[in-house]
Order: sequence, then structure tokens, then C-alpha cells
Amino acid sequence: MAVALGRGMSNYTELQTCYVTHRGEFFGVALKLTRNREAAQDLVSEMLLKACAKWNLYKQGTNLRAWLFRILRNIFLSDRRRALCHARYVEATKMMPAPKVSNVVEQIIAEEDTALLHQAITKLSPNHREIVELTEFQDKKYQEAAEQLSIPLGTVMSRLYRAKQQLADELLCNAA
Repeated sequence: MAVALGRGMSNYTELQTCYVTHRGEFFGVALKLTRNREAAQDLVSEMLLKACAKWNLYKQGTNLRAWLFRILRNIFLSDRRRALCHARYVEATKMMPAPKVSNVVEQIIAEEDTALLHQAITKLSPNHREIVELTEFQDKKYQEAAEQLSIPLGTVMSRLYRAKQQLADELLCNAA
């Protein structure tokens, strides 16, 4: 461990001596906390880095070993708390149903916010606008729209999907 510290070489020696003397204890506690050798090694390394970075906060003449153990424990608790919060967030987002693109368009239509909808529709490409008008406003079935436009049914479906995505994005941006 060759790290230069701000308080001079004697203090660095004090930290280095304390670490070398109690290295096994630090690793043992870290292993007990993490229950994983690699994680324990990472925790001890992080403790040393934090001790070096915060060396100016250490009060000379106090128990350096206890200070290092406190850093070790605090890092472990912070990491654990962060992991638990992340796990809760992931679990909560799994339970939330993903909003369907067409629901946004249907909601705007239901609320009869025609000015906002008209503005969003004018921003669509002519091909997408034509599909939306036929299927959503003229209530044509996909097959009927395909026949009227002389295009395959799959093209009608993909254009309508993309158009609804663009409309949803536009409407959500305008609503915000």
C-alpha cells in the first residue's frame, strides 16, 4: 500500500502499521458481514481508500483501529441500504403495469381534447396519418384499410402501431 497522505509520512506510517497489524481482523469482520470472500476483500479495500480520503478527519491520539472498523461498518451498511432500496425499486416497478401506447391515444380521444389530438396528428407522416384516420376515426377494420390503400395487412398494422407510438409521445410531451 503506497499512498501518500496529506499529513506527512509519520501519519501514513501509523495507518499502514495499524492496517498491517490488524489486517486479519478487518478481513474477518468484513467476511462475517458480507459472507463472501471477494466482497470482503472489496470492503477492506474500500475501507482503506475511504480512510486515506478522510485522513484529515481522524483525530490524532484516538483509537485508529476503532476508527477503521467504524469506516468498514459504515461502508457495509451504506452498500446494504443502497442494495435494499434498489431491490425495492425494482420490485415495485415490476408490479406496475406498463402503460399501453394505444391507451394514451384512446384516453385523449375519450376526453375529446380534439385540438391537442389534431395538432399531434398533423405531425405524423402522411402514411401514418392516413392509417390513423381510417382505423381510429372512420372505424375501418384493418383489412378494409389495407384494401382501400392497396397495401398488405401487416403494413397497416405496423404503420398504425408506429403512429400510435408517435402520437403517444407527442401527447405526453404536450401534456407535461
